[in-house]
Amino acid sequence: MRASPGETAGVIAPPPLLLLAAVLLGFGLHRLLPLPLVPPAIEKPLGAIVVGAGVVLLGAAVREFVRAGTSVETRRPSTSLVTGGPYRWTRNPIYLSLAILQLGFASLVNSVWLAAMIAPLVFALHFGVILREERYLAKRMGPDYERYLKTARRWI
Repeated sequence: MRASPGETAGVIAPPPLLLLAAVLLGFGLHRLLPLPLVPPAIEKPLGAIVVGAGVVLLGAAVREFVRAGTSVETRRPSTSLVTGGPYRWTRNPIYLSLAILQLGFASLVNSVWLAAMIAPLVFALHFGVILREERYLAKRMGPDYERYLKTARRWI
């Protein structure tokens, strides 16, 4: 069931879809003009470590949403403010984890292009998702959200 306008942040697209677009564009460019990112001897171990870090951060962030009883989906209304776990340090650990995953994929494939797609991914997340969510949460959560803004950074 989709929420009516004003009940959600009205983001430009679901963040996982933005990651998928960045990955696919990076893969496409890599197939056209392969450019290595790291020495081949470390591409797989480095990529595995970075992807693992992204997955751990993503899992910890989602766990906090579940504990708070609110939806992770951007198409659903927020029912509570999540400030525990990784949200103590960053207001956007899920979006940070998507950028980390993109970097890990870039290393696994050993592609400068996949790494370069982190910039448009972060741009889309920042302007198309985060800023909209911040306005929405300020209206929805009021002073609690205003206080939270002073305790955790937007990214890192």
